[in-house]
Amino acid sequence: MRSNFRFALVLFFCFAISFQILSQTNNYPVIQNNGKKYYVYVVQQSEGLYSISKKFNVTQDEITAANPEIKDGLKNGQEIRIPVKNSTNGNNTATSTTTTTTVQPSTTGYHTVAAGETLYSISRMYNISVDDILKLNPDIENGVVKTGKTIKVSQQQKTQDAKASSTTSSSLGSSTSTSDSYIYHTIEDGETLYSVSKKYDLSIDDVQATNPGLTTSSFSTGKVIRLDSLKIVTNRKIKAEKELLSANRTFEYIAEKKEKIEDVADKFNVTIADLKKVNSKLPNKLSKGDKILIPSLKPVIADTPVQTITPVTPVNSSNTVAQIAVLLPFMVNEKEKKQERDRMVEYYEGFLMALNDAKSAGFSADVYVYDTKASDAEVKNILSKSEMKKMNLIIGPAFDEQVKILSDFSLANNIPLVIPFTSKNDSYQSNPNIYQVNIPQNYLYTEVCNAFVKEFRNYNVILLNATGISNDKADFTDALTSALKQAGISYKNVTMTTTNADAVDAALSSNKSNIIVPSFSTSTSLEKVLPQIKKLKEKKSSEIIRLFGYPEWQTYSKVVRLNYLHPIDTYIYSTFYASLSSSATSTFREDFAKTYSKDIKPTFPKFGLLGYDTGKYFLGAIQKYGYNFQNSISSFYQPGLQMDFHFERVNYWSGFINKSVYFIHFDNNASVDATIFR
Repeated sequence: MRSNFRFALVLFFCFAISFQILSQTNNYPVIQNNGKKYYVYVVQQSEGLYSISKKFNVTQDEITAANPEIKDGLKNGQEIRIPVKNSTNGNNTATSTTTTTTVQPSTTGYHTVAAGETLYSISRMYNISVDDILKLNPDIENGVVKTGKTIKVSQQQKTQDAKASSTTSSSLGSSTSTSDSYIYHTIEDGETLYSVSKKYDLSIDDVQATNPGLTTSSFSTGKVIRLDSLKIVTNRKIKAEKELLSANRTFEYIAEKKEKIEDVADKFNVTIADLKKVNSKLPNKLSKGDKILIPSLKPVIADTPVQTITPVTPVNSSNTVAQIAVLLPFMVNEKEKKQERDRMVEYYEGFLMALNDAKSAGFSADVYVYDTKASDAEVKNILSKSEMKKMNLIIGPAFDEQVKILSDFSLANNIPLVIPFTSKNDSYQSNPNIYQVNIPQNYLYTEVCNAFVKEFRNYNVILLNATGISNDKADFTDALTSALKQAGISYKNVTMTTTNADAVDAALSSNKSNIIVPSFSTSTSLEKVLPQIKKLKEKKSSEIIRLFGYPEWQTYSKVVRLNYLHPIDTYIYSTFYASLSSSATSTFREDFAKTYSKDIKPTFPKFGLLGYDTGKYFLGAIQKYGYNFQNSISSFYQPGLQMDFHFERVNYWSGFINKSVYFIHFDNNASVDATIFR
């Protein structure tokens, strides 16, 4: 198919992808606590102590000893510590690239824990260790910090930066901490962006350079900003040298008739004391023709800065050609990877359809498509190509191991990087150019719980367990419990049997609508419990009883949906939803079939729609705001067919995560609709 827009295709087909991305052990972060090193590991769904112990070649007892809180069982998404054994003794095959640096004596600053943050994510934010945080905050129990809690963070400096640290630390107050080559300042009441910049001898541009998400409107008391400590040292050194030079610089002046010393001082904006410093024999009374030395004029400093606004230049075919790279593994030559390969090809085909739509609106682009071959070496080879540094947007990769490689390249060359699939990485914490399409799980739970509180505030909330059934969603119900408590909403914990729902019946309210939230999600557990809930709903026909569940329920059989989800009036949360009956989706599917002579695969999610939505969103942002769209992205709206986008930064210097979630409603009339929470 020949298109009118410029299209440079560098395609070596080959790849496999799924939402379950495996990580190698040598990429796990390492922390140190009481002199012992530990890997930070996030427990995966249905994973047990035995499998984790084998993965790291340690015993189950060693893992339990390092994590006393797991004695009652592991939770999906839970952060645990795995002891690191000396690799030279052969006891542990995992190695880490993490290095330990010598920490100088430090002062402390403060951080207020935001929703979704963990000790590990906070340590990554400030580039310090979890152990440093725990030492300064002995009241933290079981390594868990609560939203809203203010904790101390250490002012640390790498050995090679010790001199810079000692120079800057002398002028820092309790609201400041340093780490690596940065100072972290907690904004105090009454401060402005200008006053903070002057406090540290920086320009406003300097402050915003290390805090890309910071503007005068987003500047807020209690928030933390990051400042370049080395630039502070340099600026203060230059300032001191200028002051010294100014103090030693004078010029000669000849007094006029009847001129007094006071008159001379006023004329040159200096004090009589300034004149006496440079004139050892300054007469008490001047005569015409007397020669006196005058120190340099003092500069007049404006009280407020002058700021300029750079106009937004939309991108269209008349003024520029966008350079876009797509880096995905296609693996065409690997027959056993056909299913995964087809998904990636379909994603790219959907993206091309979005590109074609943009072309019709006047957009022009050169698109470079590379096969990453699921290989770190291949990614590095691709990034070494001369054209890569000229990109205006990069989409990819898929594997967690490759994210850091691309993230480092994106950061070094200031190129926006869209990570379309995996959410099991934390590069967004320190790279302001990253756009994380799939929200990390700790932030996902926060957004879902906030939406639940808004939607079901006036409901009678029942948190459901069942005897003999594993609580594989206990981590979610724990998060929901915290959110309900914080919102002042009461709830009931109920345990039922698989033979009857009497316990649930006793917890129902006749005055309120009821919403049941199970702590389990597998299809097997639902088939055991939902028949009893359905019978109860039929029995209590005069009362409103609804069920709240999980994204994977979308993938269960049609029998489960028709027999249970619809009759019980069920809501589930998800990061994606496609209404296949909508006119927009139907049109896209028809166009896709005409263009590629095939139908979209019946997967969850549908990769063709995902590629199309991602393309429409980011190409639309470039068209509207230009290549520097990041300052406007949080307010940009582009409706999606399957995925909604609402990007926000985690902090002023981080990248963006997509915080949009759906509540999908399977009502008892056998229809389905969805509500977006942004």
